[in-house]
Amino acid sequence: MARSRVAGALLGRVHLGSDRFALKVETGTAGGWLTGPRQSRATGLAAALVIKRLPAMPAGVHHLEQAVDAGEFLRELAGFGFTLST
Repeated sequence: MARSRVAGALLGRVHLGSDRFALKVETGTAGGWLTGPRQSRATGLAAALVIKRLPAMPAGVHHLEQAVDAGEFLRELAGFGFTLST
């Protein structure tokens, strides 16, 4: 029991990697970098922003670049506290 507490305490102090991320987007008309902490939050927000646009799209299978304008999409994500560099 004491061993598991010691192991848990030690593992709680080990930090592998980080939650920072960088996303590079390039299209024919726009491009940029989005960076920041909390990569899981950024992933969830990106998915939610795409889903929000689905009702306006025709039925069928689409690539992400067909669902969003890259520049507009990055600016919208940046509004949630991420850094946008163009």
